[in-house]
This record gives sequence, structure tokens and C-alpha cells, in this order.
Amino acid sequence: MEVDSVAQRADTSVGLIYRHFGSRAGLIGAVVDDFYARFRTEALEINPAPGGTFAERERRRTELYVAFHYADPLARIIVHNLHLDADVAAMEARHRTEMIQLAERVMALGQARGEIPADRDPAFVAAMMIGGMREVLGVALSGEQWPDQEVTAAKLWVLVAGVAGVDPG
Repeated sequence: MEVDSVAQRADTSVGLIYRHFGSRAGLIGAVVDDFYARFRTEALEINPAPGGTFAERERRRTELYVAFHYADPLARIIVHNLHLDADVAAMEARHRTEMIQLAERVMALGQARGEIPADRDPAFVAAMMIGGMREVLGVALSGEQWPDQEVTAAKLWVLVAGVAGVDPG
């Protein structure tokens, strides 16, 4: 991404972009922060099945996770290319850490309610889930032809359920 082309498409000056964002990495970081804020609001920080079991909530959350990535035009870029800029990669890593911490709290709550086996380490389970989902979506969104969204969500649910220790059925 070149700042000149962004300025041209935004019908503004390069100087204004640099004045507001400080650098190219600052601009990209703002886009990344916006992506993750929307993602957390739409898929992670909600109860997608009020009154449901852990498995019902997390299956629905997995579907929302996939739907968000399939619908957002930035998802393909964010799951693939952010490591190319060290500053942006650090910002993205912070978001992943926050997602893992959120998932860890969800896992611990599931354990406290007796819905997840007590022998699972919530931090490990959370890291496996977030990392696995990210990598699978990276593969799914990498080609010209994407796999069916519902099939991707169903396969990811099997992964999440297996790691969490719940019946995927």
C-alpha cells in the first residue's frame, strides 16, 4: 500500500495523511484497529445464543467468526500480509493476544459451569482455537475460489469443539 495512492483515492493530500496518522504504519495500524474493533463487536464480545449451552454459543460464535471474515474485504489482507511491516505486525499481535485472553475467559467460564472438561488448560485451549481459526481462514481466503462459508464454519466448529472437549454434534 502506497500512501500516494491512498491519498489520491481519498481525494486528499499525502501531507494530511501523514499529519493525521504519522506514518504509513500508523495508517495501516488505524485500519487494523478498526477491523478488530468491528470483529470483536460483531463476533467475539457478544453472547450469540443467550440461554444456550457452551456448545450452542460457541458454535454460533464460530459461524459469526467465519461470516465476518468472508464478508469483510480487509480480512484476506489482514490474515495474510500484516507480518510484512514490523510495526503493524506488533499491533496485530496485540489484537491476537487480546482475543486469546477473551477466549480464555470464555473457556474458564465454561469449565466453571461444568460444560468443558476440567482437565483443559483455558489459556492453551484459547490459543489453539484462535490460532487454528486464523490459519484455517487464511487458507480458505487465499485462493480465488473460496470454500463454501457454511462448510468452512462447520469444519472450524469441529476443531473448536474438539479442542474444548465438547460434542460437536
